[in-house]
Amino acid sequence: MLSLFNWSRKKHKKKLAVLVDYMNIDLMDGAANAGKVLDFKKLRDECLKIGIIEEAIVFVPGHWAENLPKIDHLGFEITLCQGVRSGSNKIEDRVDIHIIRKGWKLLKNCSSITDFCLVGHDGHMLEWIKDVQLQGKAIHIFSGEKLNFFLKEVVPKERLYPVPLIKK
Repeated sequence: MLSLFNWSRKKHKKKLAVLVDYMNIDLMDGAANAGKVLDFKKLRDECLKIGIIEEAIVFVPGHWAENLPKIDHLGFEITLCQGVRSGSNKIEDRVDIHIIRKGWKLLKNCSSITDFCLVGHDGHMLEWIKDVQLQGKAIHIFSGEKLNFFLKEVVPKERLYPVPLIKK
């Protein structure tokens, strides 16, 4: 009987997809200027308190790849996001678009995922977050003080977490 109880409990454990906007975090609240970076180990550990990590993806603009610490041993997949040149020849960040596309794919195709963890703070994800909630899945946001006002309005306070930073 005990083994049946353990099996049942494992079956209902939350399963997570973790989506990290790395550049957004690195620039968040002046972290880079203060010599701080995202603590991937602590982030992983905090997510594991919520549930089992099924997917963990770090989205990085191609020109920021050299700023990323070695994290493959922690289970994070790295996705380089190519930017596009604007009329002023400045490279425009396309990371948000990649995160939203991947988020919708996971929402549509991975019924085993019960919760999404977004590591970032801007409002570009608002429509996707609303879709996550409409599908009956939970959204958790790891962010700094500059969390977008609209995200604060749609995500319950108990699912907002401080982003774990560490000195370089």
